[in-house]
Amino acid sequence: VLFRSAVLLCLLGWIAGTALGHALVFLAAPIVESRSDVLINPWSFEKEELLLLPVILVLSILVGLLPGLTAYRVDVARGLQE
Repeated sequence: VLFRSAVLLCLLGWIAGTALGHALVFLAAPIVESRSDVLINPWSFEKEELLLLPVILVLSILVGLLPGLTAYRVDVARGLQE
């Protein structure tokens, strides 16, 4: 359960972070263009953005496994008696 929730949080965080980042670029693009004549396309995606997803998924799996393994090793009956 911890494993699935870690992966779900990772995916939702990646989607929200990517959307928020592009929304901020969308808002800032006219300001940057007016001040420096540099054109920024807020709708373009870099391949590095997509490469982050598998890396973040692997890290979230590792982070989700640590509490899961710790919980697996805990004796529930002993904890309830205390």
